[in-house]
This record gives sequence, C-alpha cells and structure tokens, in this order.
Amino acid sequence: MSKEMFFDAPFEVVVCIFAHLPAKKLLCYRSVSKAYCDLIDSRYFANLHWCNSMRTRSNLIILCRSIGMASVGSDAGMHRVDIDTLLHSVLKCPMDWDFFSKFIGTCNGVVLLYDGYEHITFWNPTIRTYIDLIHPRASTPQNPNGNIKYNFGFGYDHFNDDYKVVMSFQLDITAVLNGEEIVKEAYVFSLKSNIWRKIGDFPYFVCKSGCYGAYVGGSLYWTCVERSVDSNFRSLIVAFDLATEEYRIIPTPLYEDISSEVEITIGSLEESLWAHCSLVVEGEEDSVGFSDTWILHEVDKEPYSWTKLLSLDYPSKFCKPLAYSKRGKNVLLDNRMKLLWYDLVKGEEGREINIRGLPDYFGSDVCVESLVHLDCGSSDKENQHIGEEKVVEDDIQSNEESIFSVIANFVTELFRGIFEF
Repeated sequence: MSKEMFFDAPFEVVVCIFAHLPAKKLLCYRSVSKAYCDLIDSRYFANLHWCNSMRTRSNLIILCRSIGMASVGSDAGMHRVDIDTLLHSVLKCPMDWDFFSKFIGTCNGVVLLYDGYEHITFWNPTIRTYIDLIHPRASTPQNPNGNIKYNFGFGYDHFNDDYKVVMSFQLDITAVLNGEEIVKEAYVFSLKSNIWRKIGDFPYFVCKSGCYGAYVGGSLYWTCVERSVDSNFRSLIVAFDLATEEYRIIPTPLYEDISSEVEITIGSLEESLWAHCSLVVEGEEDSVGFSDTWILHEVDKEPYSWTKLLSLDYPSKFCKPLAYSKRGKNVLLDNRMKLLWYDLVKGEEGREINIRGLPDYFGSDVCVESLVHLDCGSSDKENQHIGEEKVVEDDIQSNEESIFSVIANFVTELFRGIFEF
C-alpha cells in the first residue's frame, strides 16, 4: 500500500483520522481511491478501528428485535438505533424475522442469528455480509417426547483467530425432574474450518432454554444448576474457554441463606460480566425482595470479586444493562418496553429515551459497528452473500467533496467526544 494517500497526506495521518470515523462513513470513502479502499478493507485497519471504538465507546448501535406476539406484526424485524444520534432504521436481515427467530449473540461487530429450525447465520450488519451454516440436527439424538432443548453461544477465539459457535442440547427441566435420562452433548462449530465437532458432554444443566451464552474476553458464560448432596439444585455460572475448550466455575454473588432461591441472569457489558440477581416474595399487600445487578470486571482472575453496579426499587423489575455513557457515569438499561439511562453517581434512574418506530415489546443488544470481514475458506466464500439495508446512504458526489467531508467528520468526532456526558 502506498504511504501517500489520495490528497498527499502522510499515511499515518490518514489512518489516524479514519480510525475515528464511523464505519458507515468509511464504507462510502472506499470509492474515493484504490488506496483508501485497500486501507479500509485491510484486516489491520479493521482491528485498529474496532479497538479505537471500544476505547472511546463510539460507533455503538442498539439492535432491537420484537419479542412475543409483536414479532408477527408490522413491527417484526431488526431495528437499528445509533446511541449517539438516536437515529432509527430498520435493517434487512439475511433471514426473515418471525416468532421463532433467535438472536444468539454478538462480538466484534458480528451477529449470530438462528431461525429456530435449521439455519444459523453469521452477519455483519455494518458491511452487510453474512454466511449461512446448517444446524447439525441430523447428528443429534432425538427424544420421543419432543423435549430436547438447544442452547447456543457465540464468540471469538483470540488464540486461533476464529469465530466459534457452541451448541449443547439437553432435556427440558420437567423431564429431568421426572427422572428421565439427562442428555447433554455439546458441539463446536469453527468458522475457519467450516465444520461441527462433537466435544463431549456439557457437564451442567443450563437454567433457561433460549438464554444464550454471554461472551466476555474469549469465553462463554451460562447460568446453570447442579444437584447438590442434599438433592437440591444450586445455581452456578459456567465458563467455557473458546481457545482451550475447557470449563470452569464462576461463583455467583452470594446471598447468605437464600442463594438457592435467587434468580440469576447474566450478560456482557463491555469487557465485563454482569449478573442480575432478584428475589420476589409475595406479601399480603405488596411484593418485597430485591433486584440487584452486579459486575465482574476481571473474569479470568481469581479470586473473583463481584461489585454491585445498581439496585432497583421494585424487586420484580428487570433492566438489562447495555452500555456505559462516554464518561462511564451512566449506564443504558433496557426493560423490554423502553430504554433509559441510570445515573451511577446518584444511584437513580435518569431520563428515558423515546425512539419512534420501535416495537411495543422488544429485546435489545449493543453492537459495535465494525469493518470486520467474515474470513473463511474458499468453499465458504461461495456461500457468502451481500445483504442490503432499507436505508441506503447517498453516493459520494466527488472526490474533492469526500476529502473535505473526511476532515470535517474527524473534527466533529473530536468535539463530540469532548462534550459527550
């Protein structure tokens, strides 16, 4: 690649400016010159842009999808909301979104979707590329009672530079309680090798079917249960290292004397693991209990230490933490009907975010817009397709205009970072 770019600026300066620009803008600038195109498409720059976005908490979007009966109405589909501008658009998914569709997870700007039947799809909604793979249903055992449940996880193996899907299946909890034999086989799909591999049994029982593994720092995490010596079930968090393919146990936040009764939901917040712990006790006049969210910053270092992130007044109220504000003083929450900011300094709920066009009931996840390509073998590339968003950006009018636009956008991003709360 030439060290001098289109307008004779030093290569290092152009790379620095481009690394601070939104991914959607950079896709437009690919047509300015071959040098720009080579830079933006390079793996080196995609990683640099991703790291800068994570460091500055920029290029964050919220992917919302309708849940429940809303998924079959006019609101069905995947909705995109820019956290900085609150601009809303509807994305054209590589699969039709309906009642059975599942959002498995996201990492490095890549999303994994499951149609609920046979097809699993890697999708980068920013550069609009996706790859389909087939569910290994034919190789999994069938239960005559039809109560086999599938659990998934999706993440990135840093050591092998590979995206992996973990799939386990097990009997429904009611079948287990009825004494039926527990089926807990597990498989791993490698995008690099394009194959499913059986890795033996998943050693624990996943609490909630459809509650997919949370990806943090090269590992996947599930809330599980195991039967204790007194025949009761106890909750625990199970981690699966995508590089070593080994399991380890993470202790849950401790509530003395009532830990077995606490309901735990987990997820990822930047590079940390969060755990929402709740207990609802029905009283004569009102419900009592608690609704706490804890954070585990160092997920790979023992001893593990949980820090309480927030507490809500109503024990039955669950709010999923999505992202921090630029300066980390607020955290964005999703309570399935609205988005709102929670002030971590004051310890109270802040302003609601009103966005027209979102479904009445929705689930959401934060995704960092990235230029990461779904690298794969030659056989996979034949199955790689280009999707198309419903909102199409304007074409670049001229090289001169786009150059000034690049510089203007860079200055704008700098000032936005200064004044963002």
